[in-house]
Amino acid sequence: MKSLSLSSKLLSQLKKWLMPIRISYALRGIKKIVIIEVGANDGKTGDPLYEIIKRNPEGCAILIEPIPYLFNQLKQTYSDCDHCIFENIGIAAESGEMSIFYADANARLSMPELPHYFKELASFDRSRISNLLGEKGKEFLCEELVKTMPLKALMNHHSINHVDLLQVDTEGYDFEVLKTFPFDTTRPQVVCFEHCHFTSDDRSASRQMMAQNGYHVEQWGKDFICIKR
Repeated sequence: MKSLSLSSKLLSQLKKWLMPIRISYALRGIKKIVIIEVGANDGKTGDPLYEIIKRNPEGCAILIEPIPYLFNQLKQTYSDCDHCIFENIGIAAESGEMSIFYADANARLSMPELPHYFKELASFDRSRISNLLGEKGKEFLCEELVKTMPLKALMNHHSINHVDLLQVDTEGYDFEVLKTFPFDTTRPQVVCFEHCHFTSDDRSASRQMMAQNGYHVEQWGKDFICIKR
């Protein structure tokens, strides 16, 4: 069991190093990269786009994070990057408001058994976070009412009609986020999203949607990296 856990950690670390390389290679030749990142968290923790964004001052990055304290950390992470646009919203099918759930940032002080990445987890599905915390940690379950809009509306708001890289990490809501992107008018060179929380039907449907939009889909553990053909 210990060796299995060690192998899992090594694979996770290897992916952390290789994913940015794979994404950068797919974007080679594009000098002013336009990026949209949904679920940007603090901008650095477990984020394969950090170095790509930092090395792209002539481009543009829209960084979306609905949780207020993470959003403040996100702005601090990229405080020296004038090419970054920060949006404290959630992405959904309709413009409006929705409740999002997450664990209090101090939860691990009382529950050291929580995984180190617990602060990266937020979801419109209450059960996903409450199951993580369990009965013992129910006092640490936080709910926040956030503004929502589809990606298409957000792009229109910022007068963006072209995207090179779309990254989505929203704890199981990724497929719904992808459905709000205007693939009929613009197709990013690279689309990355997490599939590990999908049902088998949604996993198949998301791959099919990307293939139908002209993408080759690569599986990288819990993530899909989709490269435009």
